[in-house]
Amino acid sequence: MTLHPPQSLKPHERVSWLRVLQIAIQFLRTGAFDHPILIDAESRTILDGHHRHKAALLLNLGQVPCHEVAYLSDDAITVTARRTIPVSKERVMTCAKMGTLFPRKSTRHNYTTPPCTIPLTLLRI
Repeated sequence: MTLHPPQSLKPHERVSWLRVLQIAIQFLRTGAFDHPILIDAESRTILDGHHRHKAALLLNLGQVPCHEVAYLSDDAITVTARRTIPVSKERVMTCAKMGTLFPRKSTRHNYTTPPCTIPLTLLRI
């Protein structure tokens, strides 16, 4: 697990702001960030954790826990479509690079990240 400024991460999907608020409230209630954001190590593209990422920005956290993977070369990570929009690893990376976001919950990355619990006090600016 590594820590990164949330501003340095690149989303590829839109979010539900209601869900972002729910997660931010959960973080404040527990006082901890409870699950790392899954990212590509090279590009810092967010693969899983878009709502946690936006909640971290909303709470003005200076850093967030991330689990880094070699997305394009790691066959253990797969992506499937949750909607009728075609998806691939390459398309996810292109969307993140270009800032053209998929609709929310369009992709599902099949990969299990190890749990973590980090107090928010350690993640604040």
